[in-house]
Amino acid sequence: MVDNLSSSQLLELLTSRGMIIDDDEAERKLNNIGYYKIKEYADPFLKDDSYDGLLFSSIVRRYYYDKNLRIHLLDAIEVIELAFKNKIANILGKNGSFKYLDFLSWSNKKEYSSEYIISEQIYIKSQIIKMVNKSGKKEFNREENLISINDKFKNVENDKGKKYPTVWLSIELLSFGQVHNLYKIMDKALQDEVSDYFGCSSNMLNSWIGTVVLARNLCAHNSNLVDNKLKTVPKLKFSWKQYLSEVRINDESKKYSNRVGCLIMPILELINYIEPSYGIGNIILDFKKLIKPVRKKGIGLTSMIGFKNKRLMFEFLGAHNQAN
Repeated sequence: MVDNLSSSQLLELLTSRGMIIDDDEAERKLNNIGYYKIKEYADPFLKDDSYDGLLFSSIVRRYYYDKNLRIHLLDAIEVIELAFKNKIANILGKNGSFKYLDFLSWSNKKEYSSEYIISEQIYIKSQIIKMVNKSGKKEFNREENLISINDKFKNVENDKGKKYPTVWLSIELLSFGQVHNLYKIMDKALQDEVSDYFGCSSNMLNSWIGTVVLARNLCAHNSNLVDNKLKTVPKLKFSWKQYLSEVRINDESKKYSNRVGCLIMPILELINYIEPSYGIGNIILDFKKLIKPVRKKGIGLTSMIGFKNKRLMFEFLGAHNQAN
């Protein structure tokens, strides 16, 4: 059990596994960051149970470089989240501020059963009520912003005494993931209206927003982003594929890297479309630092983040850095 070991003993343990402790303040940094977090960032370089000369100082820096990347991506993701939420709210609110509460009126009934749509309606409405009760915003105390559900819904759920806000206020309360779920069940024509606004197909936008939601959750919960391997690669534009490293499955087929390189592609694409003047200089700098070697005389780590090489990585990032 490593939990009972002192910080000096933990450093000795890392040394016994092949890590070079090259920092005079290693014990203090280990105490601040934590052994398991250091191990989390070191383990991608573990081979045959050995760190094989991995530098402690490099792993600490890599942790902070990744932390900075998460912060900078969260800033960009917030822009995307707000634009996506507002577009959903505007479309659902076209026929009235409260029409969104009747999910069957705007959902894809060809793709989803009425039972499923109603179950989503019950869940989302319960979340709205929960968030309204927690919110201190004065807008939720104004009668013109609220409606009591009439008897039309009495066979669906018990809405007696509940007041729901306008679609714009409700969408603001819901999480990014919850609003993405609303998009998934929207009528195809409405989905297309949303995706047209973002300059892509509805299938592409669904995939991209799913990836952005995942990235947001990873960034917000102090996860190791740079070494994350996606279970599902987002739908790739043809022009992106030239930049990504490839993994050959067999003689007939190959797949593209599922590393952080493909994760940031939809983020940068959407942020450029929403706010062309948004600069990603900080993100470029983060990637420049994250590809630095972690061993003495070690090689760069461009392939570990999913790009074919350093030149192509900077070419892709530079193309999406439109702000001066």
